[in-house]
Amino acid sequence: MRYLIILLLLAGCVSSQGVIDDTISQSIPNNAELVIATTDMNPADLFDLARKSLIREGHRVDADSESLTLSTEGLDVGQSTLARYTIYIEDSEIYGRADWSIGATASVMVTGSAAESGWERARWSSGRPMRAFASLAAFMNEIPHDNIRYE
Repeated sequence: MRYLIILLLLAGCVSSQGVIDDTISQSIPNNAELVIATTDMNPADLFDLARKSLIREGHRVDADSESLTLSTEGLDVGQSTLARYTIYIEDSEIYGRADWSIGATASVMVTGSAAESGWERARWSSGRPMRAFASLAAFMNEIPHDNIRYE
């Protein structure tokens, strides 16, 4: 019970502040889990740009050039939140989803050890899921695009 209370308190302290611009965050509907950007770039160039951008941001990237899919390992996006992305390209659109997990610091505070926690889908809601989704939305907004939407 004590751990549950600590976990709830920690979750309430996590925000998307400092991760994403306010003008972008105001356009994201509640519970959005997917970012879709439309661009005029050809799929191969878009794939290469996204891969290089992820690497520059510090992500470890698994790239599949045949299926035009990028997957990242967990990266600390602040406030003891880890985010990993799955990005895929279809025609002139780039799609992104994020998963989140609790970082080691918060894990130690809750369990007393650096126990590994599971991954969950990130969404625009509150706490860590929102912070991880905000990091994905910020990344996707850096890709040159004509239109961006959140579902």
